[in-house]
Amino acid sequence: AMAQRASMPAPGRDVEYVARPGDTMIGIARRFLIDGKRWEVQRALQQHNTLKDADRIAPGLVVLIPENWILNEAARIEVVRLDGEVQSKGAALSAGTTIAAGEQLSTGRGGTVTIRLADGSTLALQPESSMTIERVTRTPLVPAPEAVFQLIKGRVETKVEKRAASGARFEVRTPIAVGAVRGTVFRVAMNEATGSSTAEVLEGTVQVTDTAERGSVSVEEGFGTRTIAGSAPAAPRALLPAPRLWGGVRLVWRVPENVPFLQLRGAAGYRMRIARSPDASDVVAETMLSRSELTIDGLADGTYYVRVRGIDELGLEGRDATAQILVRIQAPASPPPSEPSGRRP
Repeated sequence: AMAQRASMPAPGRDVEYVARPGDTMIGIARRFLIDGKRWEVQRALQQHNTLKDADRIAPGLVVLIPENWILNEAARIEVVRLDGEVQSKGAALSAGTTIAAGEQLSTGRGGTVTIRLADGSTLALQPESSMTIERVTRTPLVPAPEAVFQLIKGRVETKVEKRAASGARFEVRTPIAVGAVRGTVFRVAMNEATGSSTAEVLEGTVQVTDTAERGSVSVEEGFGTRTIAGSAPAAPRALLPAPRLWGGVRLVWRVPENVPFLQLRGAAGYRMRIARSPDASDVVAETMLSRSELTIDGLADGTYYVRVRGIDELGLEGRDATAQILVRIQAPASPPPSEPSGRRP
């Protein structure tokens, strides 16, 4: 028996599987394990669970399956939205295409790209950013794909579908820190100039660990942390609230137009996005502000949504405020002059 188990790698972290009516250890091995048709593999799984009979498993029994024995396959990665300059392998991307693990995505000054995984989780790479898709795999045992991304520079905003505690991991790594989640909405940034990485949690919880494993912090909803190269992550701190913008729709009759708003306490700067939709999925302009004043410029006539968030002295970006603007620069056509009464043409 020891010789048979020697052909299998040492078992890693266990994943729990609840046996169903008709399940056998042999059948479970065939469905879920690498080389699961081999007798040695089936026997190793049986011994790992200390079962005497491989053909009799009571429904409801929890079967422990080592994570590193499970069969993996490449999971689908789809480009669902793309704006501006976006490249992969030095070539331009287009929406609707599928990409593979190992590819590196890069965005230009005004470029953004959103990718979607098989379980509906999304990542939106922001302007002037670069990210490598290290691994996206799924197993027949865990429907949500395991996903690991390396943010080289810039920012990425993610929305991860809820995962079971024993389910596949979802990680966004930077050269300085790692953010691991089971289902949440969060942002990660890598600033090469300052040698720091930030994580901001908008929903759920993110576990942030520095790459040298000096420390780890659990960041709850509404909080963020910064990690400096060579140090453990800082204690989480509350994100700035959303700034107060105007109510209703603001008319813009000329450009450029400077629009002041109420200064946000604790803000060292602001990030402004202008988009055509309320969810800011189609950004047409983005800029950093040093004071509480927006500059509206370079827009054609139409309806837009301005999204503003404060940035504190650590570089943590806070909650968004969204307001609507209506740009009407083109003068309406003048109606023909009316005729003097009593005169015929």
